[in-house]
Amino acid sequence: MSTLQEIDLSYLCTIKINTMATKKTIAIIGATGNEGSAIAKSLAKGPYRLLLMGNNAEKLQILHNNISTGILPAELEIIDCPKEACWEADIIIFAIPYSAEAEIAPVISQYATGKVVIDIMAGDALSSQKELQALLPNSKVVKVYNISFSIATEDKIISTAIEGSDEEALQSAAEVLKAADLM
Repeated sequence: MSTLQEIDLSYLCTIKINTMATKKTIAIIGATGNEGSAIAKSLAKGPYRLLLMGNNAEKLQILHNNISTGILPAELEIIDCPKEACWEADIIIFAIPYSAEAEIAPVISQYATGKVVIDIMAGDALSSQKELQALLPNSKVVKVYNISFSIATEDKIISTAIEGSDEEALQSAAEVLKAADLM
C-alpha cells in the first residue's frame, strides 16, 4: 500500500515580482490655452504620461513639439476626443472656461467616473467646485484657486488654495500641483 507524500520544493526557485511603479496618466482638457499649456509644460518634467486635448490642432502640435524636444522629453500624446482622453486618464485637468464646463462635463461624465477632476481655471470667478461636482456627480472634483499664468514670460503667480469634498482627491490634486511647482 502506497501513501501520498507532500514534498516542499519552494526552495528550488524564486519568483520575482515586478514592482516597478507605473506613471499616472493626466488628461489636460484645454491644453492649448495659457493655463493648459503652462501646466502641461510644468507636468512634463514629472513622472506623468500626459494626454493633451484642445480645440486648436496647430497649437496642440506646437505644444507637443515644444515639450517633446525638451531636455527630458515627456511621455505625451495628442488626443482629439475628450471622451478618449478621460477614459485613458487617471487624473483629468480642466483648463477650460466656465462656459465650456457645462458643455464638456456631460460628454465626459461616464468616462470620468471615480476619477479626480482638477479645475485650474482660477481666474474664472463664476465657476465653483460644487457646480462642477454637480455636473460630474460620480467624479472627485477639486477646484484650484489663485493661480495666474503669463505664457509670454512663463511666470507663475502662486497663492494656491484647493477645494473639494474627497480627501484622497485633495491629496492627489496637491501632489499634481506640487509636481507642477504650483504649491
